[in-house]
Amino acid sequence: MRRPFVVMCLLFILALRLYDCVFTPGYGESSVSGQFVYVSGTVSDISVKTTEAYYGASVRYLVTIENVTLQDDAGEANPENWGEIVCYFKEEPQVHIREKVWISGTLQTYSRAQNPGQFDLYQYYYLQGRPGYVTGAELLWQDKEAHPIGDLIRWARNALQKKLSQYFGETYLGVMQAMLLGVKTELDQDIKDLFSASGILHILTISGLHISMLGMGCFKLLRKVGVSPRVSAVCGALMILIYGSLIGLAAATIRAICMFLLQMLAVFLGRTYDMLTGMAVSAVFLLLEQPLYLFYSGFLYSYGAVAGMALVSPLLKRLAEGRRKWFQKAMQIFGAGLGVLAVTLPIQLYYYFVWAPYSVLLNVVIIPLMPVLIGLGMGILCLLPGMAAVLAAWCCERVLDLFFCLCHIASSLPGHSLVTGRPAAWQIFVYYGLIGLFCLLCEVQIEAQNGKLWQRMARWNEKQRVVTRALLATSSLLSACAAVMILFWRSPPDFLCTYLSVGQGDCMVLQTGGSVYIVDCGSSSEDAVAEDILLPYLQYCGISYVDAVFLSHADSDHINGIEQWLSDYVDSGVTLGALILPDCEAAFAEGGFDLILSLALENQISVGYVSAGEEYLLGEVQVTVLSPTPSDTGDENDLSMVLLWEYQGEYLLSTGDISSETEERLVEAYQILSGESLLILKAAHHGSKYSSSSLFLASVSPQYTVLSYGENSYNHPHPDTISRLKEVGTEILYTYLQGAVEVAIKEDGAQVRTFLP
Repeated sequence: MRRPFVVMCLLFILALRLYDCVFTPGYGESSVSGQFVYVSGTVSDISVKTTEAYYGASVRYLVTIENVTLQDDAGEANPENWGEIVCYFKEEPQVHIREKVWISGTLQTYSRAQNPGQFDLYQYYYLQGRPGYVTGAELLWQDKEAHPIGDLIRWARNALQKKLSQYFGETYLGVMQAMLLGVKTELDQDIKDLFSASGILHILTISGLHISMLGMGCFKLLRKVGVSPRVSAVCGALMILIYGSLIGLAAATIRAICMFLLQMLAVFLGRTYDMLTGMAVSAVFLLLEQPLYLFYSGFLYSYGAVAGMALVSPLLKRLAEGRRKWFQKAMQIFGAGLGVLAVTLPIQLYYYFVWAPYSVLLNVVIIPLMPVLIGLGMGILCLLPGMAAVLAAWCCERVLDLFFCLCHIASSLPGHSLVTGRPAAWQIFVYYGLIGLFCLLCEVQIEAQNGKLWQRMARWNEKQRVVTRALLATSSLLSACAAVMILFWRSPPDFLCTYLSVGQGDCMVLQTGGSVYIVDCGSSSEDAVAEDILLPYLQYCGISYVDAVFLSHADSDHINGIEQWLSDYVDSGVTLGALILPDCEAAFAEGGFDLILSLALENQISVGYVSAGEEYLLGEVQVTVLSPTPSDTGDENDLSMVLLWEYQGEYLLSTGDISSETEERLVEAYQILSGESLLILKAAHHGSKYSSSSLFLASVSPQYTVLSYGENSYNHPHPDTISRLKEVGTEILYTYLQGAVEVAIKEDGAQVRTFLP
């Protein structure tokens, strides 16, 4: 068997993945979250974080503690396993790396994803061994012993950052620090978004290219001056370990360091290094330390890229041998990128739901220039004197200018960002099966080109051979095309209504037969509700076009998410057909709709107006406007647009922020419209005391009631409101506690589920 050790490692990883499928992994919960605690441990890192806000910049000092022991305010030890904790100080603490400290503060845990497609901060930091952080930290005690190694590491890191700041301007400094030192605190968010949208964000991650250049550079330099292979290998390994301690250890970096150390071990032992074996062994080491890395996109993408370069790319280049020159040239240029893409595309779509097709072309230019950029940057850090360093920095900036230019060009082209949605597990499984078939057929073609296959089948004539070659080529091409088509295929739901958990606000997304409608999107507790919640959900569902957005009224906790979306409309990747507002003059009196109307005009989005009594057939969904009328006056909340949605005899009611007075006014109109009970009621005004009256609830008799709210000072939802809801027997769903609420209506009935238990 070829590479038996690789097979053993793969079987171990497969067994671990199957175990996780059967026994769903948990990320733990802390019983002391939000409480005052005492933290003792060893300082592992010290950094500074500057946050820009509209009222100015704030500076916080971050001290990372490892080997943590937690105690509550009463001095009771917490038995939970905390790997590391980041402590936030307002003033710079005089501590040293490797020093033992005792710190007090308020323990917080990172926010968990509450909606499909939302980034899970808790999971991300949990996988790094940092399930929580401490705010308002105060240093109570430190051992004050000398820790020269820790101080040396911190001094070296700060010195390297300072040296880069001497040679690079503000625009380029953040990029160079991220590429060379893994420090992203100075990275401009616009540049990060540009690279992400163009599909080249991976260049900001320290990976195998950096490790190979530094470690192999040291190894080869020592070999050239006559140092023995074993001593050169040890020196190269030490160089990489020192570099790793300076930059921190993300999953991709650990993978690259492990593989390089194994390569140096092979040299030391006089054995041949195999990339696939190194990859498999390093993966097992990482998974033994943290099995949940199998669910981490950075781990999967890093190893997928190496697998593509080790397995698929060489196959494509071998396939091009002996064929036409243009095909050979194309495989030399695009072979590496296509190999990586073939393996990592499902990972990209599963975790990010968006694909930049021009990234293949961009990487053809950018990846060959990366060694130049990294080599010059490391030369500035380590070797080059004054004027030579200035010249090297100037060259680096021109290379980065080229990157920026290419990204801007790519982002201006049609189809630069394809919203694909998340593929199902079966699609990924079939995709990899077809890619495996493609590789197998390519191997057969290579055997045919080398004449080995025809030697076994010498009876065949030339015509049979030509036909067989054509069939093999066609079959391999069809298998690759079928793999891509299956991976990108999406079936729109017959009817799916999702009440997103947006904190203290409202947002409802309705999908039916390929059409998409949104009712409100805003929050007073979430700063970036469009960027963090709405757009990721739309991309998760594969939605790149929204037919219409209905805005109930002008309160910011109902519309600021749409305003954020339209403010960055061109780069969002999702377009909007129409904006629908209430046809009521009093609803516009305070000018709350002015900004969103100007944004709609700027982005050439049509604006429509609806009023009570109007009915619309949206595909198979009937929507009836119950309120307001053009002549209505009064409180802005009571002028909210109220919509009744009907699909296959099931009714959903969205109520904005209306009060009990308006609810009772609608009771008679509702009975005339349906005469049947509601499936879903979106409780008015986030469960306010002055909404969801007993008369209204008894009339509509909802099977389920959604309370959309977050942390607030308004006492939402009010206990009296919850009592009234319980009296009518409705099942209450809380977005703050249970996350997004999904309502699917099919031929066999309605299904209601929540994102969290």
